[in-house]
Amino acid sequence: MRDFLKEYLKNEYTGNLIKDFCRYWINYGENEPKPYDSWEEKNTYRSKNDLDCICFGGDLRADTLMSAWTVMKWVADYLNKDKPKRITFNKKTNYSKDPYWCVRLLMEKTEEYLPSEHELVQLLLRFLNLAKRPCNFILLPDKNMNCERYNCNIHGQTVRLFDEVPATLYYIFDKEALGRYFLTDARDAVDVEKVRDWIREEKLDVGFEDKVIDPSRIIPIMEGVHPKDPLEAQTEKEIRAVLSYMISILEARREALHEER
Repeated sequence: MRDFLKEYLKNEYTGNLIKDFCRYWINYGENEPKPYDSWEEKNTYRSKNDLDCICFGGDLRADTLMSAWTVMKWVADYLNKDKPKRITFNKKTNYSKDPYWCVRLLMEKTEEYLPSEHELVQLLLRFLNLAKRPCNFILLPDKNMNCERYNCNIHGQTVRLFDEVPATLYYIFDKEALGRYFLTDARDAVDVEKVRDWIREEKLDVGFEDKVIDPSRIIPIMEGVHPKDPLEAQTEKEIRAVLSYMISILEARREALHEER
């Protein structure tokens, strides 16, 4: 299957997955037009530079299924929490001289902050190897759903979903959440068949027990965590569970998509 990170970085690609993802995020941010003259300019840049859009030929409805940065941050924050000068890693900061200094630190001092012998880093690398491939990209029914998969307006309140798959699958059945993108023609309820058709088309049925598409059959991100409750992983147990879940789902999608992308 195609490696979109390698295609994007070209001669900057090293094969070190952590360094390469960090280079991609830095390049994307530093080359982004500032300020945008119009939404059209912003959309044009994204269509040519976001890996998800590249996967779908520039289609702005594209989305990354599982966030590589979010889980890398969780691992880095956890492994470095006891250092004298604790760092909370952020993709972009308010530091004017180098807004991407956290990402650059991970890129330039990878082994110091994300030691390769640690089990969590080994799991992270397995995930990143899948995260740059077609199995980690989906096509949404509406491009506005992209941002809502991270911060979603649910019954009038903003809830952080972290792009997590179980939460996505749960809330697309709720018309006051992500289900707003799958309404009936009368727009008074979620069209469950539309939801199921999209899930099958995007091979997201792998996120349900025995591929039975029903909210009660969603595979949780971690035992004991309901799909409606997105998990901000902080402990080693939680991070290991999240990474194991992500790897399992992406491997299943990779198999399902093998003949199609």
